[in-house]
Amino acid sequence: MDERSLAYRALAAECLELAGSATDLNRRSEYLALAHMWTELAEEAARRAPAFDRAKRDFNPGEIAKAAEAAPPVQQQQQQQQIQPKKRGS
Repeated sequence: MDERSLAYRALAAECLELAGSATDLNRRSEYLALAHMWTELAEEAARRAPAFDRAKRDFNPGEIAKAAEAAPPVQQQQQQQQIQPKKRGS
C-alpha cells in the first residue's frame, strides 16, 4: 500500500481514538468528521498511487537540471518609483 495512504489511515485511526474518548459531543463530532476526511484522502491516495509511482519513475532530475541551466535567466523588473503628490501649504 502507498505510504501516503498508510499515513492518512493512521491519522484517521487517531481521530477515531480521540472521538472515542471525547466527552464533549461537538468535539466528538469534529473528530469523526476528521476521521472521515482522512479516510477519503487515504482512499484517493491509494487510487492515485500507480500514476504517482509512474511519474516518480519517469522523472529524471538530471535532465531537468540541464534544461534549467540552458534556460535564459529570469530578469528582475525594475521597480518604478511612485510620484507622491506635493503637500499644500509647504
